[in-house]
Amino acid sequence: MIAPPPVLPPGRTESLHQIQTPTLILVAEDSVANNSERTQALAALTPNAQLLAIPGTTGYVRHSAPEKCVTGLAGVVGLVSYQLIADGS
Repeated sequence: MIAPPPVLPPGRTESLHQIQTPTLILVAEDSVANNSERTQALAALTPNAQLLAIPGTTGYVRHSAPEKCVTGLAGVVGLVSYQLIADGS
């Protein structure tokens, strides 16, 4: 069995709090490399982040469940569009 990586790699998270754009963190629910502890920590460090773990998937989720990925992306695009309209941009 492959050991999961550390929760978040050191030296790679310092600027996440600066991201202001709505961000979708898309992950396979049963991913070994991106386990729930790791992805939740990443989402917590990123303002406006939405975590979407696709149920019943592993590995390359965009290949095993593309329609669910598109639905998640459409939700983020809709959110950004709504915010732009609300802000008068």
